[in-house]
Amino acid sequence: MKYRGKTEFFVSTVAVLLLLIFTACGGSGGMSGNNPLRPTPTPQPDPTPDPQGVLTIINYPEAVDTWLYGINNEGMMIGGFSDSSGNEKAFMTVGNTYARIDNPDAAGDTWVYGINDSGHVLAYYEKGYFLKTGNRYEYLADYQGMPTDYMGINNDGLLAGYFETSAGVYRGFLKDGNDFTEIVHPDASSAACEDLEWQCGTFLTGINNSGHAAGYFTDSNGVYHGFVKDGDSYIPIEHPNSRPNNLINVYVNGINDSGHAVGHFWGSDGYARGFVFIKDGNRFIEITHQDAVRDGYGTYVYGINDSGQIVGWFDDGLRYQGFLLENLF
Repeated sequence: MKYRGKTEFFVSTVAVLLLLIFTACGGSGGMSGNNPLRPTPTPQPDPTPDPQGVLTIINYPEAVDTWLYGINNEGMMIGGFSDSSGNEKAFMTVGNTYARIDNPDAAGDTWVYGINDSGHVLAYYEKGYFLKTGNRYEYLADYQGMPTDYMGINNDGLLAGYFETSAGVYRGFLKDGNDFTEIVHPDASSAACEDLEWQCGTFLTGINNSGHAAGYFTDSNGVYHGFVKDGDSYIPIEHPNSRPNNLINVYVNGINDSGHAVGHFWGSDGYARGFVFIKDGNRFIEITHQDAVRDGYGTYVYGINDSGQIVGWFDDGLRYQGFLLENLF
């Protein structure tokens, strides 16, 4: 495998202080605060980390912004970064190094979306999606000629994603070899949301090694709801404080083999917060970085592995920073 831009990690570890814990029956706890913004926290290993988890900042060296989008059971992380010229590139971590993900045909930016335990990576560049396995690049075709997004891959090579129909409605899919299976949540809107900023339909964003898919859908009112698909059943993932008069949009972005799911949600304040949904006990744990600014993008969570390691990114008002969260549950 050819890597360009290898460099050693420069990370810092800080205790997670601002996690609000929710359960399916409601209730909340935690702290909030206004610490000064800091683009790169000073390394401060904590020998007795907060029981709510330990956070490690992960920033690609010399990058302006860094985003983390996934982590496998080997601890390999995938993400993206932007440089001072505004270029956006993809990378993965291998041991204690960063390795660039560069399609040899790419003339512009590259983005990465999924990784399995063998290190096979789903990515996108100006010509479309591709699967990188070692130094081999497999180009992924659109489903029936319709705009198609590939978001997740498991150890069997099963792919998850979504496509846009000619009517402007999105449908999820699972791809096994050359076979596509369409996935439509039974409560998903069947009409395009022309009056909304975002898309409508069913979206699959992750797949675990048991074949359980994760994602979200929009209902007829344009509200987003998270779910995990287990066989023919759809397990709902909702914010416990969501009510008819206070609807909270929930987006599920990843799932591990235990069925624990991660994602982000938006409330009426327009501020994004991350979460992890613990399948056992239906616990909904909110994840908000203490330096995420309320007038920015907030905190997003995209990946979780079987060890409970969680990755995502947050906006501190100056730039986007990636993070690894461990020992949360």
